[in-house]
Amino acid sequence: MSLWTDVGDLTQALASTSLGERLPARPGYGTSGRKIQLRTNYFPIKWDLNRDKMIYRHEIEIEPEVKGKKRAQVITLFLQRAKASHVPVSDFVSQLFLVTNLGQKSVKVKYYDEDRGMPGPKDPEYTVTITYKQSIDLGNFAHQLRESSSSSSSSPSSSSALGHSEQVYIQTLNLWISHEIKANRKFITVGPSRRFVKMGDGQDLGGGLCAKRGFFTSLRVVGGQLRLNVNNTTAVFYKEQPLGSFINGLARLPVEEINRYIRKVRVALTYLPAEKSGNGQAIQQIKTVSALAAKDDGSVNDQHRPMVSSDLPGPRDVKFWLEDAPGRGGYITVYDYFKKKYNKETDGYVVNVGTKLKPTYLPSSVGKIMPGQIAKHVLDATQTKEIINFSVRKPEENLKVIESGGTMSYYVYDNQTKIYTHTPLLKELDLKIGQKVIAARGRLLGAPSIEYRNGVRPKGFPASGSWYLQAQGGILKLEKTTTGSHNWGVFYVLARPAGNDEQAKRSKIERELATALNALGIPIQQGKQRTWSTDARNNNQIEAIIKEAAETTQILFVILPNNASVFYNKVKKLADQKYGIRTICALRSKIERVDKAYLGNIALKVNLKLGGNNHSVGKSSLQFIQEGKTMIVGIDVTHPSPGSSAKIPSVAGVVATIDSSLGQWPGILKVQQGREEMVANLKEMMRTRLELWRSMGKHADFPENIIIYRDGVSEGQYKLVLDKELPQILAACAQVSTKHYKPKITLVVAGKRHHTRFYPTDPKDCDMNGNPHPGTLIDKDVTGEGIWDFYLQSHAAIKGTARPAHYVVLQDEVFTAQPNPADSLERMTHALSYMFGRATRSVSYCTPAYYADILCERGRRYLINAVTTPGKTHDEGLAVGELQRLQKAIAVHRKLEDTMFYI
Repeated sequence: MSLWTDVGDLTQALASTSLGERLPARPGYGTSGRKIQLRTNYFPIKWDLNRDKMIYRHEIEIEPEVKGKKRAQVITLFLQRAKASHVPVSDFVSQLFLVTNLGQKSVKVKYYDEDRGMPGPKDPEYTVTITYKQSIDLGNFAHQLRESSSSSSSSPSSSSALGHSEQVYIQTLNLWISHEIKANRKFITVGPSRRFVKMGDGQDLGGGLCAKRGFFTSLRVVGGQLRLNVNNTTAVFYKEQPLGSFINGLARLPVEEINRYIRKVRVALTYLPAEKSGNGQAIQQIKTVSALAAKDDGSVNDQHRPMVSSDLPGPRDVKFWLEDAPGRGGYITVYDYFKKKYNKETDGYVVNVGTKLKPTYLPSSVGKIMPGQIAKHVLDATQTKEIINFSVRKPEENLKVIESGGTMSYYVYDNQTKIYTHTPLLKELDLKIGQKVIAARGRLLGAPSIEYRNGVRPKGFPASGSWYLQAQGGILKLEKTTTGSHNWGVFYVLARPAGNDEQAKRSKIERELATALNALGIPIQQGKQRTWSTDARNNNQIEAIIKEAAETTQILFVILPNNASVFYNKVKKLADQKYGIRTICALRSKIERVDKAYLGNIALKVNLKLGGNNHSVGKSSLQFIQEGKTMIVGIDVTHPSPGSSAKIPSVAGVVATIDSSLGQWPGILKVQQGREEMVANLKEMMRTRLELWRSMGKHADFPENIIIYRDGVSEGQYKLVLDKELPQILAACAQVSTKHYKPKITLVVAGKRHHTRFYPTDPKDCDMNGNPHPGTLIDKDVTGEGIWDFYLQSHAAIKGTARPAHYVVLQDEVFTAQPNPADSLERMTHALSYMFGRATRSVSYCTPAYYADILCERGRRYLINAVTTPGKTHDEGLAVGELQRLQKAIAVHRKLEDTMFYI
């Protein structure tokens, strides 16, 4: 459903039930912890709109239909004609906002490319039709914000949430203030909120890519007031380079992957003379790549279809029909055509700059990639490291950049007054942006106590949310380990022949590994292990060894030669799915160092996979959870990357506790239609978790309370969760019992993809990197109106500016029974961030959501070779039979399905 309500006047939408009225209101503010003062990356907005201000939304239709960058240019040309009298603002896709209601109006527009500056003789003409759809009274919204601000200051639970209507207002305002940036060719805009300066090469990432820094900006209603959220952002772009050089770097990939990377890339034609633009500048002709030339190009009904003889064709591999007179012609290679017509020797690859049915071929040696184009690439390990190093800034530097440059795009230089003033569009709405970011009140929660077996506490805690696998006094053992000695094995995957000292190195690895596990209470016998080794290229032998290990051992350590994901994925697919053996993968270079911390982390994973519990948090932090009547659940969905085929599914994962120790979280995976936002099979997934609660947890009854942390949900999808997922959860509860089982359910969204950041004002409230200490919580000043939400930074960022998690309560039936519901939920969420079993530190968002995320990532790895990606990208979704096949491809072996195999 479109955000834009199809009504003549927005006041009608205001009268309808809003999402805000469905969400639980804030029950009060939390009081736990020490009060602290922070700055945040929100700028104050002074909105002096004390008059009626109506904005009229019109929808844009273009005939003939045109999409993407070309559509944006058609709208730009249309706006140039309308600008003088109507103050037009557009999203450059389908919406037009005016200060005048024009009803319906059609205008013919002669198209020309933005880089040419004037139409050419072959450029098409389009008819742009605008139709009035909605009146948006911004004066009314400004009035409501003033009332909201005054009421929220007196009562935290007062609800003036505008829900869907507020979204309409805010999206209108964001489009309005960003229009001049999008229309300014000095900027590259990505999506509705990110902008980058076009000038400059950025940071070279290798492989023909570079990274640029820019700003994210978005108006939001927080603390009952309008604020401008500004954050630093980084994106990957194509460098200006020969097209052939870029494709050379991709040649090792499958053809469908190459096509995904080059699709929609704009290239300048270097074999043609430059044209003159309207202002006399030399402009090269531009084409857009659709794909590599392919064997199935052209229409099946065309008796002269192109002839392509290779999957990665060069100019001599592609022939097309060339007419030299009506009804007369012959086939010619792309190489011969360019040699004959342009006297150009061509090489490299041949790309299609037309369509699948009507291809137009271009040798890559005569095309140059235009700069300033966003690249939707999966980066390799080296590029990922480069962009992380380029992106991260210390908090103080980050805030300085935001305050000095984050709002400059909303100002213009006035030659008369010699000062910078707000842009005309901001002045039109009486909007004024402040110069300095606002303050936010926060609290620093104390860390929960961490305990191992017999209540032993670890050394070094709580230092920035981390601790050592060593006891403060006495011997530290993991809280619960399985009894009896385990059969184990070590499998060495070799990238090169073993040296003369190989046996000595292996003996040391195995000895230290056994020592580390036994020291933490995991009983394995040194010297009793099986060992195997084989060449990394011998796929058959790798499988044979894993099969043998599954028959003779309970846990297999696989020592990999490097961090190439191909080895890891192969091992996990065979072990987790085909043969059912628990595996721990370790890098040879790391395990040979005999680093105690590294070996300790391996031991943590081993214990979880064997069904043990590593540590617990103090009873006071988990409150009523200790009674053994509450199940905690984590849910996530991961989707294919942007631009992927609809034949690639999304993966949903659910994890849940089995008892009050919160140590074991068995998980379940399901596939569903690609980019389907909500969990399609949640009823079945929740049913299995409830049954495991009773069987594995040895409970006589199902849990009285269910607390769910839902990951991967954006603000616009809260209603979908309540409408699509909550009913499935209730249905699962009804299915498992005939006794009218209706547990109390609390549903909380755990959000990571936001741009809110916090900066301490007092050095004692900073960690060594300048970030807030773990446990910093904010539930005032930048939180929502009429809803129950809070920000919690529960971890210590290793580098850069820390990003807190944002928690939003969609339903609560559990915490309302507690003396202080806000404190109870906040303390529990904080404590759960310390229950991540494979680390000795708190994590950035609470454990159930984190585990669900890891589970989905494992599922994604299982599908790497199971998904057949079609050459075309505009395809239908997955058929029922294909979904069933992919579900089998993601299934875990029955021996592991009720374990933490995904750790």
